[in-house]
Amino acid sequence: MAIHEFDFQVELPAANDQTPFLPSGESDCPGPVAQDHMMDYFLEVIRFSHIVGQVIRVLYRPSQIDLSPDQILQSASDLDKRLIGWKAKLPRHLRFDLGHTFEKSMSFKRQRNMLAVKFHHLRALVHRPFLCLPLLQMNNQSFMNLLIQDKERISEAESICVHEAQQTAHLLHNVVDERSLVHDFPWWQMISCLICASSILFVAESFYNNNNNPAHNNESSQSLREDAGTCLKVFEALSANSAAAKKAADILEGLSQMRRSTEEVVPTGSTGLVSTSQPQVVPLPPRNNTAYTEQPGAEYMPNAVFPSQIAADQQALSDWPSEISSTMEWSIRFLDYPQFQGGEFQYK
Repeated sequence: MAIHEFDFQVELPAANDQTPFLPSGESDCPGPVAQDHMMDYFLEVIRFSHIVGQVIRVLYRPSQIDLSPDQILQSASDLDKRLIGWKAKLPRHLRFDLGHTFEKSMSFKRQRNMLAVKFHHLRALVHRPFLCLPLLQMNNQSFMNLLIQDKERISEAESICVHEAQQTAHLLHNVVDERSLVHDFPWWQMISCLICASSILFVAESFYNNNNNPAHNNESSQSLREDAGTCLKVFEALSANSAAAKKAADILEGLSQMRRSTEEVVPTGSTGLVSTSQPQVVPLPPRNNTAYTEQPGAEYMPNAVFPSQIAADQQALSDWPSEISSTMEWSIRFLDYPQFQGGEFQYK
């Protein structure tokens, strides 16, 4: 927050300067210029950091009083376009969304992994203000008005948020051991990134709803649960040498136990906190009391009906923290209802 781009002016490193990577005492002898350079990664991280700064200043600054909901939505859309543009302009050997068959460079592979983690994490954060919007901002009339006016855009932002959280977990599907995790990924960032992703997945699963097809609902909920489980496994693997990872694993395991205990009292075919025997879902004001059509962005989770497409009378969720540092409190509180107070898990 206190550092801005205009506070410093330095010359960026040259992409073809290999001197920092040569053994001590050797000189960079003239020769054929390679198309792919190790320095490209550092240049792209610098460009990415500029976007991070904008996201923090615009969406996650300490006070959002000066930003109206429609400004937040527009800012998130603009930042998302810039983030997508950054990815599209990456050098071919750093494109983590493309194939790299027969490539032998482990350095480039690790650089792609690091950029992928950064990208999916930041994009999830850009759209996280719109996750379960009618449930979290039920008493905020300005947000409810925005939901009525731009329900398609909000639904799309919400689905992108969940999709990017899943993509963060999917990056770890082929990790074989802790050594590979530490060597191939930015382990110093993984805890915060996975805390964010897993909290999104827990919330999305709990409020995930399909009005017409319970089979698809169960399948999608199971997918979200599996991805959250992947995050938990990584925390457990890192917990031997990381107190932060151990705390994160304990919190996620506690949430999992609480969820399993509540499933015993939730009717079959119903997921999350909404009971089919005592429906808590109520319609929005008359202008929005119509069935929703397929939303843009539905390709991420085609059978999902996200909470932005419904509204529930759950006042306890109206004042959730929005700061990044409050992510785990944000996760704990959505299960802190009277019907769950008998659970064994206690957050300490």
